[in-house]
Amino acid sequence: MPRNNDGRGGAQTAKRRKKTPRWLTALTLAAVLFVVVQFTGQYLRYQELRKEADFYRDQLQQAESEYQYLLEQKELYYNDAFIERVARENLGMVKQGETVVSTVSTAQTELLEQQAQAAGQSSSAAENEAADEAAAAP
Repeated sequence: MPRNNDGRGGAQTAKRRKKTPRWLTALTLAAVLFVVVQFTGQYLRYQELRKEADFYRDQLQQAESEYQYLLEQKELYYNDAFIERVARENLGMVKQGETVVSTVSTAQTELLEQQAQAAGQSSSAAENEAADEAAAAP
């Protein structure tokens, strides 16, 4: 009787080795493929949702920062020192007993001088006309 390497007879080995039916192999392969496809789809959807959640977390963080900034601005508007500074700078207001000192730039000074000269010439021309009319009158 022929023997295998394991020392058993060939008849026993043939009985033990049953061939798996092809339909069972195909069914197992289809099930594994189905699970892999489902898992991949779920994983891709998970990644999309994660990106979306990150986006909304960023939006929330920005909104919270803006809200905090607006709260600080609101507190600032009720601060007496801030109100006084705005009144002085933007509205030109002064406290009682204070003197306002204003500086004029060189360009503004030149413009004012030219306007004054033009006004002076106009008034002297008007004076000359008045004098001529007075002399012409009998």
